[in-house]
Amino acid sequence: MTSEPTTDPKRGKGFVYQAAQYSIAAPVVALGLGLCLTGALKESGDAGIEWSARMALAVLNMAIITSGLIMGLVALAAVPKRGAKGLLVRGIVGVVLSGGILALVLWTILGGMSLGPAMAKRLVGNWKETSGIGVLRLHGDGTGVWEMQKPMANTFPGKWKVLRQQDATKPLVLRFEFDKPPEFAPELKGMGWEIEHVEAGRLDLNGRDATGKQTMEIFTRSDN
Repeated sequence: MTSEPTTDPKRGKGFVYQAAQYSIAAPVVALGLGLCLTGALKESGDAGIEWSARMALAVLNMAIITSGLIMGLVALAAVPKRGAKGLLVRGIVGVVLSGGILALVLWTILGGMSLGPAMAKRLVGNWKETSGIGVLRLHGDGTGVWEMQKPMANTFPGKWKVLRQQDATKPLVLRFEFDKPPEFAPELKGMGWEIEHVEAGRLDLNGRDATGKQTMEIFTRSDN
């Protein structure tokens, strides 16, 4: 005597089935929120508000995607008891989507954290400005010297480091802090440039002149 397979009257309505559906919807909703709100934030015109909102949005999206991954795992864990229908495929898709996005975000964060130290190693050395204004000497221990040759010869020791900007899509920044402000400009604590390009013998830095206008400063590696 064979028994007919029973049909679960709650199939598709129980928690695990809703979890399977949620696991697929979560990453899609998070990506949609990110695309829509990021575009709106760019039009706000307030950098401080934009940065805070971006961070809040990132936390919210990560929470949504993480919950999607968890719900996908819950759906897959119920397959042996409830059967594959309505759970297996949705659970796998949800786990792959959410897990893939989380892995990509983690890889991006770790990769971004290593950009600064890697760039700093490439910048160690002596760099002479092609305009002849000065020489930037960057030592491996984080100390350095800005040797000014024009309009007057002077030497300014200090400390330097490579920083990331709040907007990760923008170039890294080379920051040089003077140990002692110049006598002719006591309010000047240091200098900063965006690192536009660096190769074996050339360094392109994007800075600003006294009027606030952006200027490109080109340096070449020097042996002295």
